[in-house]
Amino acid sequence: MSDKVAIRFQPQRAEIAVERGQSILDAALSGKLSLPHKCGGHGTCGTCKVQIESKTELPCPTKLELRHLTETRIESGYRLACQCKLTGPATVTIPEDPLRRVVRELLAAQRLEKSHESAVNVQETAEAPIDAATPQLSAGGLADTGGVRR
Repeated sequence: MSDKVAIRFQPQRAEIAVERGQSILDAALSGKLSLPHKCGGHGTCGTCKVQIESKTELPCPTKLELRHLTETRIESGYRLACQCKLTGPATVTIPEDPLRRVVRELLAAQRLEKSHESAVNVQETAEAPIDAATPQLSAGGLADTGGVRR
């Protein structure tokens, strides 16, 4: 039996081979991946929540995980990266930071709004009436000056 297990991190699409029994947080840090954590891996802050898909059975949640995660979340595969130690290959999804998600959604809405405004401006310009003071081309290709000679 190998002493290493493969962990695939999403959405980074990084795969890291780590020692069996190493915490997910330590694996992410050794692979230079960004995984939010504020307490240094002591399980006191709950900021290192990840979602795990694994064909091998995960160890039972620690008391610290039970303090930070609901039963529904644990059943959905969520664990604290600093507490969960993998014994087999797994895919670990690092959720997007809620503040970052809000900022990303606001920026996307602004881009969509600007795109819509640009389309409306182009349409209004195309439909705008022709100004009587603007010289127009006559059938002969010369500007119609309305009978005024220059």
